[in-house]
Amino acid sequence: MEFIILAIFLALLNFVVFKYAGEIRMNWISSGLIVMLLGAPIVFFITLYVVGSLITGDGLAGGAAGLVLGFITFINGVVFLIKGLTIKEEKV
Repeated sequence: MEFIILAIFLALLNFVVFKYAGEIRMNWISSGLIVMLLGAPIVFFITLYVVGSLITGDGLAGGAAGLVLGFITFINGVVFLIKGLTIKEEKV
């Protein structure tokens, strides 16, 4: 169930970033940093709380699920950052 929620979250996140960033290098870099530094910990703690206390009642399961989903979100941010670093800046 949580992987379906993560897939929907990542699809919406990717759609918003692609619409926002376009071909501007700095927007990709800032989007990557925001997702890496803010998005991943938020996903980790929300998953830790939901899975750990509401679904299973086991803190270890919530921590493991939060770590996996937070890591996937972090990797998504790294992809945004790498795209921002490799995109060529257009001369106007």
